[in-house]
Amino acid sequence: MSTADGAIQRASLQSTAVGGPTELAVMALSAKRTARTQKIAPRGLRREAAADYVGVSPSAFDLWVKNQIMPQSKRIGGVVLWDRFALDAHLEALFYPEADPNSVWDNVF
Repeated sequence: MSTADGAIQRASLQSTAVGGPTELAVMALSAKRTARTQKIAPRGLRREAAADYVGVSPSAFDLWVKNQIMPQSKRIGGVVLWDRFALDAHLEALFYPEADPNSVWDNVF
């Protein structure tokens, strides 16, 4: 049993003893969600996470997107996301402008 699962069980027992959800139960659910999301790197990043990924502030990231240094976002079901792979491709082009992305020889050695 994981630490988060144990915390949820303890919180569940405590919340039923007092007759309702407690702060501990909410914290335990939050801990389980955090543990779950830390296992998988998301492909889609929201604005602040995309800015963190690139290594700049959200306002600088907005300027980079506006100036087409970084890719545009996609709205999916009301959520605005940036593709992590597209961010990588744009960073590669910034750091290595002379590299030909279609060259098979770049990966030989």
